Amino acid sequence: MACQWTGAETQLPLQPNLMGLINAVFDELEAAYGQVEVSHTLGYLTAAKHGLSDSEMIDILSCDEAVLEKIFVHCTPPEQVGQRCQEAGPVYEAGVEEGKDRYVLDQPTKYRGSNMSKISVQSLFSRHNRRKLDELPYQVLQLRGRILEEFVLKFDWVYEKLCGSDTYQVLEDVSLALRNHSNNIELVLLKEVLEARRLRPRIRRKAVLLAGKGARKGAKG
Repeated sequence: MACQWTGAETQLPLQPNLMGLINAVFDELEAAYGQVEVSHTLGYLTAAKHGLSDSEMIDILSCDEAVLEKIFVHCTPPEQVGQRCQEAGPVYEAGVEEGKDRYVLDQPTKYRGSNMSKISVQSLFSRHNRRKLDELPYQVLQLRGRILEEFVLKFDWVYEKLCGSDTYQVLEDVSLALRNHSNNIELVLLKEVLEARRLRPRIRRKAVLLAGKGARKGAKG
């Protein structure tokens, strides 16, 4: 059997460094499967806070009009696009920053949610959507550079996230906000409360609300 093995039809040109090799792999994927399909798939994967599962990737690609137009032309279902891009997995793990520069930061056009098709409005707090609770502050921070008033210091949001997600995810949001607001007394106090390991879940949520009220009174005084 070994004598029947054949190599790849095309060989990647030798690159002077790892970044060059990673970009050469991306070029080959785009040439084989389409620039739009590959760039959008790897762009979504890079932009997500903790990556995307196969089913999540299929759902997102199925709502992307630009990808759907290409898929309908080539008759390639969304799941096959995602599976093909998995070929870049080992390379992508070694070059996440290169992928971010190529598919997220180096984009002439800002993609908006309104460009996605058939996305129904979801009530955030009637039934907890953990993916949305975990991802939304991170994504808003990347776009606007600020999440204080809308998320981290909005205590009904913090309370609902504690109910629908976990303390560590809220702490991640607080830590992200502290990078730009290290002297904010409310952020520091909230972080201390969340890091109190002995607090049981219900007591922890109440303590968060009390911490918020106390910080506000302290700021006024």
